[in-house]
Amino acid sequence: MNSLNPVFSIVIADTMPALEECLSRTEGFLSDHGIPQGERQDIRLSLEEVVTNILKYGYGGKDGGDHSIEIEVSVTPTHLALKISDQGGAFNPIEHPDPRTDLPAEKRPIGGLGLQILKSVMESIHYKREGNKNILLLRKSHSGSSGGSGG
Repeated sequence: MNSLNPVFSIVIADTMPALEECLSRTEGFLSDHGIPQGERQDIRLSLEEVVTNILKYGYGGKDGGDHSIEIEVSVTPTHLALKISDQGGAFNPIEHPDPRTDLPAEKRPIGGLGLQILKSVMESIHYKREGNKNILLLRKSHSGSSGGSGG
């Protein structure tokens, strides 16, 4: 990636308040770099979905701040990229089956709708496991300016 492309990096504790702070700061970063509201919402939704799942399932539902989640958001002239790393149990969302939307809601197995939304708003999703880390790479085209206001 070109070093001129803006990058926002943050490491957060595994708590909901830390996630809320991260979402707010990510929104500000994207806004500062001219990313339109709809595309910022897609990034927020994706980030919130992935990190909430890490908090609930990857770290066993413990909201104690004993673990961390690394987040990196980058803006290129044509794309937004989101990298989320955690040390929870291995989980590849790409391999997770899509939910059975053909069944009535009361007969569907629980789970999967958030991943379906993630797949619908992002253009590419890549997963890899490196050592004890899950690394999820999400990418989406954007129509905003990556130069920011120069300030």
